[in-house]
Amino acid sequence: MSDLGTGLKELADDIDDLSIPDPETDSLKKALKFETVIPNTFVQDMMRYLNRRVIGQEEAKMVLIGTLYQYLKYGDRSPLLLIGGTGCGKTHLIRTAMSWIEAKMPTVHFASRNVSRLTASGWSGEDFDSELCIFPTMRPGHHYIIHMDEIDKLMQPLHNAQGDDHNAATCGQLMNAISGEDQRLAGMDWSRVLVIATGAFEWLEGERVKAAMDNKSPIGFGEMAKDTKLTERELLERAGVMKELLGRFSCITHLDTLGEQAMMDILCLPASEGGLLEQKRDLYRQEGIRVVLETGARERIAARAVKDAHGARSISTILHELLGPGQLVNLKLMGRKTFRITGKEGEHVFKDGNMGISRR
Repeated sequence: MSDLGTGLKELADDIDDLSIPDPETDSLKKALKFETVIPNTFVQDMMRYLNRRVIGQEEAKMVLIGTLYQYLKYGDRSPLLLIGGTGCGKTHLIRTAMSWIEAKMPTVHFASRNVSRLTASGWSGEDFDSELCIFPTMRPGHHYIIHMDEIDKLMQPLHNAQGDDHNAATCGQLMNAISGEDQRLAGMDWSRVLVIATGAFEWLEGERVKAAMDNKSPIGFGEMAKDTKLTERELLERAGVMKELLGRFSCITHLDTLGEQAMMDILCLPASEGGLLEQKRDLYRQEGIRVVLETGARERIAARAVKDAHGARSISTILHELLGPGQLVNLKLMGRKTFRITGKEGEHVFKDGNMGISRR
């Protein structure tokens, strides 16, 4: 059996072990009478779906699948925090997983919110009550999942001249929402909501450097637990994040930075599985223009994407330069039927920041 197959079996066995009778959980299940039907092959089916559409991030996939499985089958709310640099695929991973679930399970409801500018109730700005009253009417037996994106902007301590933390009041409400302790916060019963939060936490870099210097260890993003001998949770505590807030997350895990091979894999995804390059080629094909990638073109695109350091977003930016709306109009006006993206070193695929191209 492959390592991935072994990992999936162990994940399924671990989850089944968690189904030990518990009076509180059993009473919750009886009260809610969950309507969601969870297939026996949920874990395996979702992993196969994610593997076709999300490159790498095996650890994060397993943790996310386990969290969703326990919630949907047993009503176990285990709030999850995913940490990873810009463009590593945090939001893409969650939305891909939820698209699969929502297509198969109509009793599961999902919403995603950017909480970076959230303020406490009664404060000016995008306050908690107005922004997070997402499911004011909750049907018995249904499941509700909220993705809080950019949560690192709220968890970062921001002190004024008097030493007060501007984010403290908002974090206080977040704690109640994530844990489900305040059942009517923002007009919702949060005891029935699973919260999955994501953030880049780039401001942790300073803490990584300090921890690495203390341990005289090498530094590398995505390897912080190994290099600094501190877990993500410990690094966040060291950076001053409220321990009470961190304690509300049952699991904190990280996503790896995308390397050149991962970028190549993204470029090779078919259009039906979210491949942006093939989607754009399909669009041009519908307009009677054939897009040809010559030998080495994908490799050069991947190399530039890594250099730009914006993760998968860099690929989107590069492809927009190459195959954006303006390029399409330009080619149609010239009556071109073929558009070649070159990959030869001598032709300088990247020249003055732009892709080298040839038109025929």
